Amino acid sequence: MHIVLGEPTMSSKNSTKPAATVHQLPTVFGAKDADALKSALSTIDVRIRYNSRAAVTEWRDGNSVWRQLTDRQADDWRDWLAKQFECQASQGRKSRLYYGRERWSTSVNALCNRNSVDPFEEWLDSLPRWDGKPRLDRLLIGLFDADDNPLTRWAGAYLFIGAVQRTKEPGCKLDECPVLIGAQGIGKSAFIRSALPPAHDDWFSDALCLSDAPKVMTEALLGKVLVELSEMAGSTRAEQDRLKAFLTRRNDNSVRLAYRRNAEALPRRCVLVGTTNRPECLPNDPSGNRRFVPVELRSGCDVESFMRVNREQLWAEALDRHSFGERANLPRKLMADAATVAERHRSKDELIEDWLLQQAGNPEYSNGVSIVHVLGDAPREGGRGVTGKRLAGVMRQQGWTAKHTNRGNVWMPPKP
Repeated sequence: MHIVLGEPTMSSKNSTKPAATVHQLPTVFGAKDADALKSALSTIDVRIRYNSRAAVTEWRDGNSVWRQLTDRQADDWRDWLAKQFECQASQGRKSRLYYGRERWSTSVNALCNRNSVDPFEEWLDSLPRWDGKPRLDRLLIGLFDADDNPLTRWAGAYLFIGAVQRTKEPGCKLDECPVLIGAQGIGKSAFIRSALPPAHDDWFSDALCLSDAPKVMTEALLGKVLVELSEMAGSTRAEQDRLKAFLTRRNDNSVRLAYRRNAEALPRRCVLVGTTNRPECLPNDPSGNRRFVPVELRSGCDVESFMRVNREQLWAEALDRHSFGERANLPRKLMADAATVAERHRSKDELIEDWLLQQAGNPEYSNGVSIVHVLGDAPREGGRGVTGKRLAGVMRQQGWTAKHTNRGNVWMPPKP
């Protein structure tokens, strides 16, 4: 294929086209469609790449910022290519360099496959080397006067080492979610947001909604490095169950990307961090809350100023520690402590829980009791009885087990 440059078209604000001077393209014989497209766009100094974090095709001209390639821009280019270039076949016939949608899609995909990048990883790799001064482990302790213990130290480092781990190893297992607990205005959100450079504010998000469909939740993660789950205390039990399942997912395959016919697996590249004002922020969940690690923050400070001075070295330390094999996953030796802390921050049903604890010595309950019987004995709240679902949840939480006997289904009390 011999590409011939046609008459020039002046550039405009919304489209990239050649200036008045015409530059002859090099002759390319037998070039593939992608090579022809790359050669044509190079005359106006346009490059195309695939942003693997955001799962989008991007372009830029010269040294401008990378922008997402929209359908509108692509249609403009396709029209311009047909007007500006000719293809010369082997018999000498000429035709316009026309890219139909199928041909355009195939060519752009080929160029993206050759140039796939993660902008956040590029930024990480551009950082100066770590100066050797430890900062991550005492981050929450110094900024928010949090308790100095192994869990707090882990949570402070998790944000950074976890993001590095998910960048260098997309889709790696990272099930835990630190939950920062503190008064409104203490700087919880500012801490997470300002951990990233201001020029890349789009790498942060606090827009993940627990009640959204899985596909919508997945799309909310695209392009992000740190994702804040704000006000977890307001989430329902169903939303918490959905979140726990969402946390353990390592690949998302529910999104069909632009210029793709089928849904593709998207390995997770971001980390999630919860924030809330309420101490009792975790659900009253009989199965436990081992995915969540609450950390209480007592007081705040000017986190933006701190990050402005220390941001690069915090990330450089995370890179260095990851390069020597450190993982962000919660160490097994801290899991029992995490479970104890999670129980302290569980949203409790005190009326029913206290009453059930008093039934430990009740002879009517010792050999098992039906839920109907328990409902009849349970204290009433505001003149109304509790529901069977609520009661069963509390009983499971305290270790009661449902069992089928010749008397029917009964609940057996926990062993002393």
